[in-house]
Amino acid sequence: MSKRNKQRGRNSQPAPMSRPRKGANLRDPAAAKILEAATLIEAEQFDGAIEILNPIVEAALKRAEAVHLLGLAMVRQGYIQRGIAHMSRGIAFAPEAAWMRVNRAAIRQGQGEHADAITDLEAAVKIDPNVPSAWTNLTASYAITGDLDRAAEAAARAVELAPTNASALNSCGNTLTRQSRFA
Repeated sequence: MSKRNKQRGRNSQPAPMSRPRKGANLRDPAAAKILEAATLIEAEQFDGAIEILNPIVEAALKRAEAVHLLGLAMVRQGYIQRGIAHMSRGIAFAPEAAWMRVNRAAIRQGQGEHADAITDLEAAVKIDPNVPSAWTNLTASYAITGDLDRAAEAAARAVELAPTNASALNSCGNTLTRQSRFA
């Protein structure tokens, strides 16, 4: 037993899991609940911890949406970089939200940041391959960056997902036609 553990009257067992400090902003009800859940996890009462944490996680996902939408509103007001930063924070809080990545990619496309837009859109279609707007936007960015083969594949997928969406059909067709003239 280490000298420190002897002083505290502990044996040499593994250290307990890291958890919020007692008294850490306990005026926030979520912080108090998280501390309670951490205590239950240490006591191996996992069902109770899950019951406490599920609503907190759901609320956090809603906050992620709010942060992302704040960013979108800021972009529309002309605060592009600050807006993209907020959108990125929303994505960091809810990385599985494909729609957030599609929104940020559309802003990046408008800024001419097509490589970043492609990164966002490829991540979005990995998360949810059934989002037509992601494929439509991928078509445009691939074509603008000169990757016509991948643009054609993305266009085919966009049309497959939304065969009656005139906007998707026009966007895909116009982008490929315009780019093939310059190729």
